[in-house]
Amino acid sequence: MSMSNFVFGDDIIDSREVVSRLEELQGDRDDLNDSLDVANEEYDKVKRYDQDMGEDDPDPGGLIEECYDEVESIKDSIADLEKDELEPLEAFCSVGEGYSEWSSGVSLIHEDHFVEYTKQLIDDAYEMPVELDQGGWPWDHISIDYDAAAEALKQDYGTIEFEEETYYLQA
Repeated sequence: MSMSNFVFGDDIIDSREVVSRLEELQGDRDDLNDSLDVANEEYDKVKRYDQDMGEDDPDPGGLIEECYDEVESIKDSIADLEKDELEPLEAFCSVGEGYSEWSSGVSLIHEDHFVEYTKQLIDDAYEMPVELDQGGWPWDHISIDYDAAAEALKQDYGTIEFEEETYYLQA
């Protein structure tokens, strides 16, 4: 069960959620490896017992095959987990760890949301004259070029990519 609440493609992701998901997946892999150890021990026990019994039937009741299938199923689960999510997320985090605030929390801003993020940042940081939004001369001829402001702001941000999604984070 996933404890993190982000999906790549979200407008803004907190790096702590990414780190949490990575730790969760690493824990899942550790649990699967523990299960694999148990299944391998059981498989070896069943094979030794069968050999010690010297039965004519090499696998009475199909128990050896069942244990073998369990071992292979766990190996497949580990491989799928690593290939599908864990390894790409580890690579993503290894790049992110190059940013000083990564583990304490940095916002990852999706490239498609960066202009809106810039607008919100300006609105939060500066008090704009009320007349700017109300219109009237000369205010109705004054506007902020948020696209240009976002481009200028990008100088202070680095980028990180995951699955064809680009995120900006403060450098």
